[in-house]
Amino acid sequence: MDLHSYSFAESLAGVNALRRLEVPVIFTSSKTFTEQRHLQQQIGIDEPFIVENGSAVFIPQTYFDFSFPHTRRRDGFCVIELGIPASDIRRILHSIRDELSLSFTGFAEMPLQKLQKITGLDAARARNAQHRDYSETIIAELNALDWQRFQEALQRKGLICQPGSRFYTITSFQADKGKAVKTLNALFKRAFGTIRTIGIGDSFNDLPLFQAVDEAYLVQRPDGRWASIPLESIHRIDATGPRGWLKVAESIVRRIHHSPH
Repeated sequence: MDLHSYSFAESLAGVNALRRLEVPVIFTSSKTFTEQRHLQQQIGIDEPFIVENGSAVFIPQTYFDFSFPHTRRRDGFCVIELGIPASDIRRILHSIRDELSLSFTGFAEMPLQKLQKITGLDAARARNAQHRDYSETIIAELNALDWQRFQEALQRKGLICQPGSRFYTITSFQADKGKAVKTLNALFKRAFGTIRTIGIGDSFNDLPLFQAVDEAYLVQRPDGRWASIPLESIHRIDATGPRGWLKVAESIVRRIHHSPH
């Protein structure tokens, strides 16, 4: 999706080409269940997906022909939960903010119109962004010392702050994209035997995802730069956002067409 317009139009051709070849496209982001499911329905995808920076894996109940351990069921999905409830995270954040006299604001406590103005989301999408299950996104402008105090306080409480494309997301330390990807990979391997996984991202918080896949692709940020990712094996794509995603998808399609198997 485009970072500012939130449009996926430019990458849609790549998504459709992968779907025709029966390559699963797995959303893995800081977005919530409601946000990701809405995007899936718009595009026509019915695959597993990973929400809130790896806090939970949602798998359609009839996707695999075998049973597997999961935490609960929701709206036709089996849910494997790795994170803790958002209500617990918000309570901890409020106590840290009071104890350290820090200034930051969570999406959930922000007036809807103000959140729309800051994010550029329409009312429905902004409301979805507020309704998180396993994390809280915050807006903060802290100096270096306060950031250090904040990070140390989060660590003591078992939480972690992950910088995203524009904001900061607080999750349980036990949840990250890499753990969620490995959890889902194990199910795909059980279903299909040998698999090959490809991860595409543009932010530092995608590092756990990149470390959990066979091939990692880093697309450019809107300013034309790549995020600083300490991974030697990563492939850097000379294109931003959806255009970069499309280039990777097209390369996958070409490889499959030329594969002898």
